[in-house]
Amino acid sequence: MSQQNDQSGMSRKDEEMVNELFQSDDGQIRGKIKLSDFLILIVDDQLINRQILSRGLSDLGYKTAEAENGLVALAKMKRTKPDVVLMDIDMPELNGLETTRRIRTVPEWQDTKVLMVTANDSVKKLKQALSCRVDDYIVKPIKITDIDRRIRQHLNLNNAT
Repeated sequence: MSQQNDQSGMSRKDEEMVNELFQSDDGQIRGKIKLSDFLILIVDDQLINRQILSRGLSDLGYKTAEAENGLVALAKMKRTKPDVVLMDIDMPELNGLETTRRIRTVPEWQDTKVLMVTANDSVKKLKQALSCRVDDYIVKPIKITDIDRRIRQHLNLNNAT
């Protein structure tokens, strides 16, 4: 049996399942949560890493923005408030740990989720990241589906399209 995908990439069966989840008791459809409602800021000094994450997340439906270091990230956050920041640790200008510390001092950014995405798997860096109040610590390499799953968990979006 063929399952036709719509523009969102979801099969008809998946769409029906999502619609059921959003049905109220009286049968009315509640507003759907769309991934395009969420902005993900990707902060990494390596262009290829930013491009891979941006492309993968955009293909899933998220809006994305990029920054090559912490200073650029903070400037972008002043203009547009991302829902999630995917933050590398080791970057020039302002590293991911210090950038996260600064994010946590700004009241209007308190609910922004910061997920460290780094190749550094040392216990020392993990402890440093946790002391900066990151929401998650993800060691590269990682699949885009795993990043998506972690983002959805932190934003409580497990049924978003």
